[in-house]
Amino acid sequence: VLKNLAMLGVGHVYIVDFDKIEKSNLTRSILFRARDSGRPKAEVAAEVMRDVNPDVRVRPMPARYQIPARTSSVDSSRSAGWR
Repeated sequence: VLKNLAMLGVGHVYIVDFDKIEKSNLTRSILFRARDSGRPKAEVAAEVMRDVNPDVRVRPMPARYQIPARTSSVDSSRSAGWR
């Protein structure tokens, strides 16, 4: 799904995943390579999305997060640290 979002040019994406890449993940995902073993899934997925489409603004969140119930899209995009 992330690759497709990048190819479609979806503007802003948060990737939340606290897990690290393991060897068993390599056969189930086109995003991860053997050299990525041990790295946070969210960070590697964000790098791949940026490689596919540099205009996509993606923020990896390699930890457990609780999203606030109410946020303003203007405030959250400014404070989110988009890269």
